[in-house]
Amino acid sequence: RHPAALGKRCSENWAEIFHIVGPQFESVRRTGIPTFNPDGPLPMTRNGFMEETYLSWGLGLIRNPDGSPAGVLNPCMETTGTVLGVRRLNLLRDLASKSSTSQNVLETCQNAAEVFKTDLADIPFGLIYLLREKRNTGEYVFELSAAACLPQQGHPAAPQTIHVVIPTIDSTSSSSSSSPSSSSSSSSSSPSSSSVWPLHDVLLQRRTIEVTVTEAHGSLPSQPWEEKIMTAAMLPIASSSSSSSSHPTTNNNNKTSNNNHNHDDVMGVLIVGVSSRRKLDADYCTFFELIAQQLANGLISARAKENERHRLEALAQIDHAKTLFFSNVSHELRTPLTLIL
Repeated sequence: RHPAALGKRCSENWAEIFHIVGPQFESVRRTGIPTFNPDGPLPMTRNGFMEETYLSWGLGLIRNPDGSPAGVLNPCMETTGTVLGVRRLNLLRDLASKSSTSQNVLETCQNAAEVFKTDLADIPFGLIYLLREKRNTGEYVFELSAAACLPQQGHPAAPQTIHVVIPTIDSTSSSSSSSPSSSSSSSSSSPSSSSVWPLHDVLLQRRTIEVTVTEAHGSLPSQPWEEKIMTAAMLPIASSSSSSSSHPTTNNNNKTSNNNHNHDDVMGVLIVGVSSRRKLDADYCTFFELIAQQLANGLISARAKENERHRLEALAQIDHAKTLFFSNVSHELRTPLTLIL
């Protein structure tokens, strides 16, 4: 706003927040009592959109030598990064706490979705897809395991299953050799996804992918803000971290990737809405990546618990069968028939 703001009224320069600061200016000018607002929310238009911002600011009366009001001093310091950081750390703490108590994979996903609902300013909605089946043809079948702020059935942005095709080098070469001049053969050997979410980009790039929201996604929740969500982020949930950068990649259909990448460690995909009042910057991406990593750790722990529970159940069945066998043998040894023989 500088230098155009110089010489203008505060009500003109800060029209979007003057309903908050204006009454305090008037109160200080009238009473002379200073005010202070630590980490106060002051959403203002910056970077071309209404942005969620926080400032610690105060007001103090400036007096003339005779004691009459001469003006108002307004020192301020932006604390947006601190406020967002604390809020996001609290969510990660709650997510880790919930994950540690989950007894199975489904409960881990559902608990995560419940935690997402506690921070709608950062996660307007969330979807967790887990890999259900992987076929030799390069087809991956993902199933919706949990949803936050979206119905788990019937919403265009939350399909129950998503089929992703990432042809291997062998399948690509065989299809091209069988019909080298066929256009359909060429299109079938390209990565694809049967959904409004291009999950194949996540598998190929193994990093945060920013997706532009379109009408095909239907009506998406934007609470607590009035503005509509413009973008969403997709992240791989993998047992090993493979992302080398926290900067998002915008989805497009013209990029090239290595189709023979190993995807054995991929357990699922996390899809989260991006706040309409924040840019998907490096800090925001890091926050989402930490969520995906925590989800992966929780899923690994839950699967270990399930395997241990199944092992104990199998041992119990074996022990029961052994006890039953010896019980029957002991009974047979006590019968008169045994004594006669």
